[in-house]
Amino acid sequence: MKSFVKDGQGVLIKTSNSTSVDTIKEGVVIYAGEKETHGKTVIVQHPDKSESWYAHLQEINVNLYEQIKKGTKVGIVSPSDEPDKGEFYFALKANGKFIDPNEVISFE
Repeated sequence: MKSFVKDGQGVLIKTSNSTSVDTIKEGVVIYAGEKETHGKTVIVQHPDKSESWYAHLQEINVNLYEQIKKGTKVGIVSPSDEPDKGEFYFALKANGKFIDPNEVISFE
């Protein structure tokens, strides 16, 4: 996992290849497209105005302004440098600032 301290925004999560990336909470998709620094990216704004970012995706499975529920598949992880492994970038933003996902979510 990429350290939040080094990046200041999010973490790089390694998982199995072709794994789906699911949203952590319900909300509305406020961005679904290509970002120069993050590749294929989905940003979900939640009812409390916080945001979850899912980036470095191989494919996007939601549409802009779509209302989604917790656990909705937003995309598929990108292949990593390791055989049979995938990875994606995950970030949380609240009150206009990125927060360390490790402080609020258990990655097991």
